[in-house]
Amino acid sequence: MEILTETLTDEIAKFLIKRGGITEKSWLRWGDKNRLTRSIRYLYLSERGIAVDKMAKEITSEPQFDTYEESEVISEIIDFTETYPNRAALNKYFSKRRKEQKGSENAVFLCAKWVLALLFQK
Repeated sequence: MEILTETLTDEIAKFLIKRGGITEKSWLRWGDKNRLTRSIRYLYLSERGIAVDKMAKEITSEPQFDTYEESEVISEIIDFTETYPNRAALNKYFSKRRKEQKGSENAVFLCAKWVLALLFQK
């Protein structure tokens, strides 16, 4: 199942899931250490993860997102982890996106259960 990425936030979610999260060292470099919670650490950070700046570079290399500055994407990545800091918040995001995409002919719905299953594969 593919995740339809219509927005930058969708792309960030897809990257975090498919790439196994981001490294704690990188998160601390770009984020505020005082905002790093246990649930953010558990849900998004991994020793096998990707650096936030490398993730931003890869996202901005995609034609759909090449108008974004890397620094803007870096901020959005950190904001995503802080906005959806736990499974409940992430589940609400995917439920909302699923509803928004339902009317689209080519939409592949974001499935929160599938996403959460991937997150547990760490």
